[in-house]
Amino acid sequence: MSAAWATVATMSALVVMSAWSVSAVAGASVSSGPLGVRVAPDLGLLVTFADHGVAVAASPAVHLDGTLYATPSMRCSQPAAAGHGTDSFGTFTSISINCSVGSAPTPVDYSIMAYDLGQSGGDGLVIFDVALPRGATGLRMRDFVAGVDRSPPQFAPFPSFDLDASPALQSPVALCYGSERPHMLASKGVAGMSSQCLTLSGGMSVLGWTSEQSPTSLAGAVITAANEFHLSLNRLQHPGTGHPGAATGSNASDGTHWSHGLSAEIDAVPPGFVGRTMLYYSSQGLNAAVDGWGTTLRQAYKTEKRDAEDVFLQTATLWTDNGAALNGEQWHTNASAPVALHGQYQQLNYSMVDQESIGAVADSISATGVSARGTQIDCWWYPTLLVSDLPHHQFYCGLDWVLPKEFYPNGMAGVRERLGTPVMMYMPAVCTGGGRWAGRFNWTDTASQGWVLPVAAEMETFFNELFSYGIATATPSHDGGDPWPGVWAPPMVKAAWSGTHMAAYETDFFSDLEGDNPEARTVYGKGQVLLEAMDSAASAKNLTVQICGGTVPDFLKALTLPSITQARATNDYDGETGSKHTINGYHNFAAPDQAWPFWGTRMGVSKDNFWTEYNDLSQTMYPNSQTSHNAELHAVIALLTGVVGIGDWRNMTNGTLLRRMARQDGILLKPDRPLGPMDLMLGNFINATRTLPATAGGARAWHTHVTCAPESPEAPELATRPTRALVSHVGYDATLRLTAPEALKQLPGHHLQWIVVGLNTTTVPFAIRGADLYPAATPEQHVASRSFYQPACANNTDPFAPEGGCLHLQKDSSGDVLDISASPAPCPAVGLCRHQLTVHSIFALPAAGDRAVLLGDLSAYVSLSGYRFRHLPGDPSQIVVVGAPKETVPVAYLVPSAASASGWIAKVAGIVVGADGRTQFAMV
Repeated sequence: MSAAWATVATMSALVVMSAWSVSAVAGASVSSGPLGVRVAPDLGLLVTFADHGVAVAASPAVHLDGTLYATPSMRCSQPAAAGHGTDSFGTFTSISINCSVGSAPTPVDYSIMAYDLGQSGGDGLVIFDVALPRGATGLRMRDFVAGVDRSPPQFAPFPSFDLDASPALQSPVALCYGSERPHMLASKGVAGMSSQCLTLSGGMSVLGWTSEQSPTSLAGAVITAANEFHLSLNRLQHPGTGHPGAATGSNASDGTHWSHGLSAEIDAVPPGFVGRTMLYYSSQGLNAAVDGWGTTLRQAYKTEKRDAEDVFLQTATLWTDNGAALNGEQWHTNASAPVALHGQYQQLNYSMVDQESIGAVADSISATGVSARGTQIDCWWYPTLLVSDLPHHQFYCGLDWVLPKEFYPNGMAGVRERLGTPVMMYMPAVCTGGGRWAGRFNWTDTASQGWVLPVAAEMETFFNELFSYGIATATPSHDGGDPWPGVWAPPMVKAAWSGTHMAAYETDFFSDLEGDNPEARTVYGKGQVLLEAMDSAASAKNLTVQICGGTVPDFLKALTLPSITQARATNDYDGETGSKHTINGYHNFAAPDQAWPFWGTRMGVSKDNFWTEYNDLSQTMYPNSQTSHNAELHAVIALLTGVVGIGDWRNMTNGTLLRRMARQDGILLKPDRPLGPMDLMLGNFINATRTLPATAGGARAWHTHVTCAPESPEAPELATRPTRALVSHVGYDATLRLTAPEALKQLPGHHLQWIVVGLNTTTVPFAIRGADLYPAATPEQHVASRSFYQPACANNTDPFAPEGGCLHLQKDSSGDVLDISASPAPCPAVGLCRHQLTVHSIFALPAAGDRAVLLGDLSAYVSLSGYRFRHLPGDPSQIVVVGAPKETVPVAYLVPSAASASGWIAKVAGIVVGADGRTQFAMV
């Protein structure tokens, strides 16, 4: 199976469906746990889903019904059981269908493989293969420039389903930019997008339905397609619109038919080509399906990520992207801006900031007591062409990678020295009409679009040179060696980071770079070279890479690329609201809405940036744009999904918010996985009987989980040799190859917290149940809940006392735990809270009440964060607190007590971090 994954699709107008009887007994069948597939003699295809392990009925209410569409020149054998085999996904049984096409026959082999997951019956995995053992030519099915399809397809769309054949099936479509309502659309068609919806969902689709056995619970499946036809991604047809402008998922759909298969501008593939479509099913719900899907991929591809080395994922950082006060976009070009419009360096109403402006913001962040550890430098700084010089170029292209000396006397090196942080440098494309790179490479033929990079054969050489040049320009002439002067980090971390000045690279408009590259679109194997070249060059230079404007197929390809560590999940922070650029937007909401593919592919979630508090800067920029600005909501979303990019102006940073998110040394206090939708948030999209109120009006129910796990001997504070790993969290590491429930079983004695975030859920009270959580609480656990905004626990008190208690106890771990609409965040001022926010924590307690339970630092949003707390291996009562030396951390925990009415007593202690960055204490 190729390591390069991508969306594959066939236009729905080419799909011919023929329903067939469920009771047909001829043909061949395979099954994977509750997931079954049968192929009839007429090549009809039926996929069935058992309901929570219950055997499939003769006419299952939820199934996928389709056919292998045969073109007039295709001749196929009868489906046959092909026996058993083993590959990187495991052991399988299979069905094979052997076909040939054309007068000079081209062999085409179809296979359906059902895998033994070795589980108790909850999940299933089936992979659909189309193989071309001798290769093939004449495959081109789409002219993207002309925007027309070729028909008929040479090969059958496989698999192809008729969604109307299963009346009970509903299909939420996640991952859609552009709405204040939940960033997902639901329709009978899996790809039921509107032309106004920019989607990230190319490459995966999520199906959900109400369980027959339990109408209040959900079952779900994830399907993803993969082959080298990468550029079908951005040029699929919107169903019902005829608009070829954006992808609609891992499929093509007209709202009824859902087809997968070969589709692209590539004309030929070599012998041995295999295109794959993977279907993962869980009867335990959507989150379980996504987790199983992602874990299966990471296991099969032996995924490793350098995410512990990504300073922009692991620490608080300063950002200058769109909407940041330092970006300059939407500034008035008058004396109130630090530097007025500077035509040779920026066009389109940009202004140039100077070193003093950036330095002042960095000083403001440091004054909060939390240190920023990196700075992202966006597109405003390097020289580019004037639009009049080349009317069709993109103004983001670079003539050079230098700062203007009149505003930055010592260039990027001066900025790095002034801020005391390594930088992330940005440039998506090259201006070939002059400048540093003109005439030095062979360029992609994209002059009409402006998204210019070298051809595939020269791509890695270019990025090696670009990164070497960036590192050189960012290196001060008098390099003291300390990567973060005045900021504590473990000695072995500072040793490994010594001399690091450029730490990361951001590319942008990634889909455009791929989609406007004819070589990538038309030549097999070239589509993935851009990602591979960036990863190789970044790995060689100790950089990490963010892809902005990438999509799920890029994340899938990056499963084997360790330096591609994060990607954008949202539109710009200053994206248009009511046809007006404003930082009073809802665009960051898309990050948790779209978290599933990031979680599944181990891709860090970046959200652009955010302002940490209200500040009326209308005399300088964004006139009247701050009305209703809810800084805390953006802070919670930023922390719980991934990157915390501070976009403030000078003397503006809200220290209270920042201290809730990070340690003094800037390390973020994060959960174990990105905040994402709870299953019940999708309930009203799929006709569930229990649904979150007001979802259509913008309500959200997001959640994540947190563990305090055993301390690793490889932790940075314990390291005896240089390490670039900034953090260590065994609980997070365990989920690289295991689902969340499986990982918890491998962490004996762990402490467990769930965080539930509600947004606009106040129409009526709504109970979150223990059964709603993922991973689910077990019968051996009680659960205790609290709002972040209620008073903290008091020392030596009963935490569950009716008056004055800090927690609510629920002994039935599957029952009602909390009201998601209760205890909303306080509003700092009238008009500053357009969206109502709730943040609740739920802690797992042993039902036997026989051991201490860590609650953590209740002043932090993620109180139990594994990036603050660990326990000694083999003894979960011995807690290790990590942070900056002399930092005092308020720690709350529960101990069993026969003297208390509830059987528990709360303890609160101020733990001072030691000189080596860690302190150990006993919960007694």
